[in-house]
Amino acid sequence: RLVQPCKGENPAAHTLACNLIRKSENTLQISVQHFLTDALSTQRCGTDELDPPPLCRRYADILEAVAITDSTSLVTVWPIIMDELQSDDTEVRTRAVKLFGRILAAPGCTVARDFGHYLQQFLRRFDDRKTEIRVEMAKWGSSFLLGFGDEDVSVAKEVVGHFNSGLGDWEEKVRLATVSAVCDVAEALPRLVDVELLRLVGVRMRCKKNSVRQLVLKRLASVYRAYVARYADADPPQSESE
Repeated sequence: RLVQPCKGENPAAHTLACNLIRKSENTLQISVQHFLTDALSTQRCGTDELDPPPLCRRYADILEAVAITDSTSLVTVWPIIMDELQSDDTEVRTRAVKLFGRILAAPGCTVARDFGHYLQQFLRRFDDRKTEIRVEMAKWGSSFLLGFGDEDVSVAKEVVGHFNSGLGDWEEKVRLATVSAVCDVAEALPRLVDVELLRLVGVRMRCKKNSVRQLVLKRLASVYRAYVARYADADPPQSESE
């Protein structure tokens, strides 16, 4: 009852299952940890020689559901993912980035606050040597911030701060992804994006790549329209009204 489709079919049963996990933490913790650890190991080995059961094939869904319900019950699982984030194998790192990023951005998940040191390790992937992973991180950043909002300003600001390097990245795809990410956040949550970061987006108008210049112009115009729409009906400052 923790994951779809059962989760959606019977919300009451889903709530009951979540409460059971919380109340039976000491009893279930070890079993849950062993199951997810085995599932992660199975993913590492691939499925050529193994035929994992259906639950193992949905380990990401289960991991996300348990993390939302009780992130502290996964204290032995997080280090495995952290090891994969630092793997020399690009495929392994990419999988770990997508998995942990999905968990961090899940509605109601408090892993970013509960395990700040793991968030720090994850954010290092903004400077990963592989272009695809840096692009993935830029996309994740906007997704995380739009869902997380300003529930914890320090966490949000920490993520926003990692956009700086992407704006000046040598790869066009990373610059494009970062411009979009910053502007997505600026439109929806302007308080999280300071003037200096928007100025750095504007600097990309000098980029040699026409695609980057066009995107910057288009997205900054959207940010400005959102700003005008947000404050169009607001009372003018007292000095202006006098």
